[in-house]
Amino acid sequence: MRMSQRQERARDQARMRGALFRYLDGFPIAPTIIALDRHAVLDLFEEKQTWSLEEIVGRCGGNEGYLQVALRLLCSQGWLVQSVDARHDSVSYTTTRHTACAFEYASTYAEVVRFLPTAARMNDYLFGGLDVGEEPDLGAIIDRHLRRWGLQETGDPDVDVVQKQILMHIEGIILGPVLVALGRRDLLDRYGEENREISAGDLGADPERLRPVLGLFEQLDWIEGRGETSRLTDTGLFHLSHAAAWGVTVSYLPMFARVEGLLFGDGGQLWNVSPGEPEIHVDRRMNVWGSGGTHSSYFSKIDEILIEIFNRPIEEQPRGIADMGSGNGAFLEHIFDVIWEKTARGKVLEEHPLVIVGSDLNLAALKETSETLGKADVWAKVVYGNVGDPSALAAHLRWEHDVELEDLLSVRSFLDHNRLYQEPERIDPDRESRSTGAFSFRGSRLPNNSIEQNLVDHLKKWAPHVSRFGLLVLELHTIPPEMAALNIGRTNVTAYDGTHGYSDQYILELDVFLQAAREAGLTPIPEFQAKFPSSDLASISINLLRATSAKA
Repeated sequence: MRMSQRQERARDQARMRGALFRYLDGFPIAPTIIALDRHAVLDLFEEKQTWSLEEIVGRCGGNEGYLQVALRLLCSQGWLVQSVDARHDSVSYTTTRHTACAFEYASTYAEVVRFLPTAARMNDYLFGGLDVGEEPDLGAIIDRHLRRWGLQETGDPDVDVVQKQILMHIEGIILGPVLVALGRRDLLDRYGEENREISAGDLGADPERLRPVLGLFEQLDWIEGRGETSRLTDTGLFHLSHAAAWGVTVSYLPMFARVEGLLFGDGGQLWNVSPGEPEIHVDRRMNVWGSGGTHSSYFSKIDEILIEIFNRPIEEQPRGIADMGSGNGAFLEHIFDVIWEKTARGKVLEEHPLVIVGSDLNLAALKETSETLGKADVWAKVVYGNVGDPSALAAHLRWEHDVELEDLLSVRSFLDHNRLYQEPERIDPDRESRSTGAFSFRGSRLPNNSIEQNLVDHLKKWAPHVSRFGLLVLELHTIPPEMAALNIGRTNVTAYDGTHGYSDQYILELDVFLQAAREAGLTPIPEFQAKFPSSDLASISINLLRATSAKA
């Protein structure tokens, strides 16, 4: 049966989205496998098929917590299999049919890993004439890639599938920083169905430095036609219009350039900064830009929740909204627009003003929030706040602004996993973690039981402050690595596990997260639940959590 045009478009969108996910996988995988290769971890699997994490650390040294993150990443690519014994708090790794080939070709990543410091400064490279010194030049990297790094198709399916993974990983590291640099300057907004003509000169960057990129675009069938001006294909238009989808992963390039040191050096190096100095593991403004650009995918479900709440009788409505971790303010701006345009509350704001609170731990993010809301003419209270200390936020709002946190609907996006870890005072002796995650604090391994208990304790702090109107949470999750390996190209969880695992953030599986919320006395309201994708591969969820005793 012939596919309809709608079916063909859906298939093409899935194919292009799958390529994007594979590209993003390369950012954590490339520096990880090179570091493991240099420190003889990969060689161990030639001796025997299965090694425990404890044995690997004993033979090769390194920081156990980040080594567990690293090895789990390889499992998500199908190059090892992880086995977790929660009862005895141990983990081991076993070879697969792809292990030998993947480890044999590990050195293919070496030059692109040397390129990471340049990739992290791609804006300066394209627009500021950055001198790369001894680092590989973008043009040289692309030239090597066009020649497939010397890899040859073998006809062996197991070998060729690994080669394809490696080549797409490297393509991602080349393409992502360029797209983000152009996207952040709004240079890609001009392209669409009505304008597909593209040339190096029109993009505002150094044409000589950008021209090799167009050569790679041509090889990938992102553009067609030769000469100074080419035309974007459907695939090219898709990737250029999704530049923000690369932003969060690319923002961690400064960290990925330090992976070897994290694994085998000072595990606390990312945090060795003086108060007031900028973070060294992430480009925060880029991260905020990327986060804001991707949140729109989940807004329709959030809109549905907001409309229901702010269409209730006025005495049953929150006084306003408090966004913890407000980022660039785009989420708050959207929330205000929805309430203003689509709810009964929006029609009576003069009589019942809407209190808007934007709070963040990061000063750069607070600045972004203020700028975004100021341009949108949304009056807001922008205040410093830590997700791990809701009582301090409540006290500040009470004394400085005469606002009770309990009178507001608390919202947040992708924040709870970024709480600062605190050792639980007590862990339930019957707790047996169901998580497959790998968690670290400054390089030291954190038992999964501890992470789950820490999340329960964290959410318990919030329960008294959200008893009236709830906590609307957009959260990030991991999935078991064996599931990720079976669905490469259908999930971007490998990139998430890399960016978050190496930076001491704690993403748990969706079911584990919800169980922790219930233990903390917060119950998800079923009609307001959503997950993306809507399958067992879900890495994003939306939940309105209410204190168990509260009216739903």
